[in-house]
Amino acid sequence: MTTHANEVENWLSAFELKLSHEHRQRGLMLVISGPSGGGKDTIAALLDEEDPYISRCITATTRGMRAGEEDGVDYYFMDKDDFLAKRSQNYFLETNDFVGNWYGIPRGPVEEKLSKGIDVLFVIDWNGARKLSKAMPDDVVKVFLLPPSMKELEKRLRKRGTETDDVIKRRLEQGKVDISHYHEYDYVVVNDDLGSVLRRMNRILRAERLRRHRQPWLDGFVNNLLK
Repeated sequence: MTTHANEVENWLSAFELKLSHEHRQRGLMLVISGPSGGGKDTIAALLDEEDPYISRCITATTRGMRAGEEDGVDYYFMDKDDFLAKRSQNYFLETNDFVGNWYGIPRGPVEEKLSKGIDVLFVIDWNGARKLSKAMPDDVVKVFLLPPSMKELEKRLRKRGTETDDVIKRRLEQGKVDISHYHEYDYVVVNDDLGSVLRRMNRILRAERLRRHRQPWLDGFVNNLLK
């Protein structure tokens, strides 16, 4: 794509975004999934940084706070008894017990952002994506990131320099399981080039933001047209 074409696309995207939010667009829940090392966090961080109408989801957890973490910024840190009590009260959209600690997505903050036209960004696995789709079927948009090859995926995992050969092997095996669920997603993007992936993600957002059911202002607008 030429530089001029990129500039035009960026201008159109910004114009459509401004227009839709001026007309009280409802936000969407953007789920990004993929195998470990597939680039999920990198893409999510860039979208969160560049788009004023995207907010990354903050998860609640019962694990202890680590050095440098802040309550309400990194996680909502909760007592286990309080977490389980809220879980029974339908406080969470989805929950997961991982190595003795509970994690969950509070329903209230997500629904508040959606009503204000803010898109909420989730980086979760296929199991969590299933639960969110069941809880909020009209709001969830799911994107699965595929690696260009398993060899490239292994290369990216090794490039981290933080894991042993055994851990990398387990992550690759789990990655195959994750990839087998790609058909459950609305969109599938091969993460072969960062710039290209970001353009494709922005096109997905542009299309999904313009869906009729996310434009609650339309009923009043059309009624006025027909008077």
